[in-house]
Parts: sequence; C-alpha cells; structure tokens
Amino acid sequence: MTSDRQGVARRPRPLAHAADVRGGRLPFEDNTVRRSAFSLVELVVVIAIIGVTAAIAVPRYGKSLSRYRAQLAAERVAEELRVAGEHARSREAAVSVTADTLAESLTVTETSGASAGSVVSTTRLNADPYRADLYLSLRDGVRGSPSFDAAGLPEADVRIVVMSGDMYVVVAMAEADPRVSVWAPRLWGGGSLDLSDPGEPAGTVVVDADGAVVVAP
Repeated sequence: MTSDRQGVARRPRPLAHAADVRGGRLPFEDNTVRRSAFSLVELVVVIAIIGVTAAIAVPRYGKSLSRYRAQLAAERVAEELRVAGEHARSREAAVSVTADTLAESLTVTETSGASAGSVVSTTRLNADPYRADLYLSLRDGVRGSPSFDAAGLPEADVRIVVMSGDMYVVVAMAEADPRVSVWAPRLWGGGSLDLSDPGEPAGTVVVDADGAVVVAP
C-alpha cells in the first residue's frame, strides 16, 4: 500500500494481468510475427519477373546497339568520302577509295600526280566503337571503288553499305556531286536490299544476300 500527499492509501497496480502471465507473455510485448526470409514461392515469382524483363529488354538493347554502330560507322564512311574529295581538290590529284570487305576497311589513295600510289588514310570499321561490316561497294550498279577527279568530284555514282547485326545503312554519292547522303535501305524478301535513293523509285537498285546486283539502272 502507498499513500499520496493527502494521505489517501492507494493499492499498487499489478505489473501484468494474471491471464497474461499464465499465457507466458507480457501485455506490452508485440504479437506481430516477423519473418527473416522469403518463401520459395516469392523467390520463384521474383526470378520469373526478372526473366521476363530480360527477355524483353535484351533483344531491344541488341537492336539499339546494332543501329547505333551501323549509323556511327556510316557517318565515318561518309566523312572519309568527304575528306577524299577535299584532298583530291586541294592536291589537284585523282583519289580512289578502296572498300575492303574482308578487312572491313576504307583506304584513301592518290592515283595521279607526284604522290601517285601514296596512301592518304585507312579506316577500319571492325574495331570499337563501330564493330561494323562493309557489305557492298557499288559503282554504276556494279562492284567497284569510289574515285574522285582532280576537282574533288566523284567520277561515278557510289553506294556503300555498312552493316552491324541486322541493321544496314547506305552511304552514297552521285556522279559529279560532292554531297554525301546517308539513309537506311528498304528490305526485300530473301535477304535482298533495295539501295535506291529515297528520291528514286523503289527497286531502282537491288542487291541479293550475296551482294550481287539483281536490279540496276
């Protein structure tokens, strides 16, 4: 028994109810059950979600990477053609650009003047960041190498195809026109490519899967 300041006796409060004590727990204990690990079902669901997400994301990433590499390599090829034309004009010498589809490289070489035979530059597309292939080089509808006269102008129509994965990009120049065009070709059945300029009728220049011209101007 205790008493307050006025001397009124008060009984002490019990620490716990008898039923709680008999039950083996205190009233202030948290009855919430805590789990320290995931169940097998939860793990299977999480793994399934990760698998589905990866199955969707990985192919899209691969296509995006191929598109990026093909476009980047095509821009590099276009720049090499511009440089070749400028070099020919500044040196007043004919220049050729050899597309090696085995080494996946472009080589700019002077073909006239005092420095005839000298290599101006070599660009390899099978290394980072391009990882691309030179699929085909066209000149007037047949295989060939781009060439520039002493005025820096292409001596014939040129189409070069750059490929990365299943993505293709065309780099083209028209005869006597220093401008370089870059576009994605239309695909035909059986792996054929329509290399027609966007301003030309579809099917003007078509090559098969081996690079052989099946339709040409």
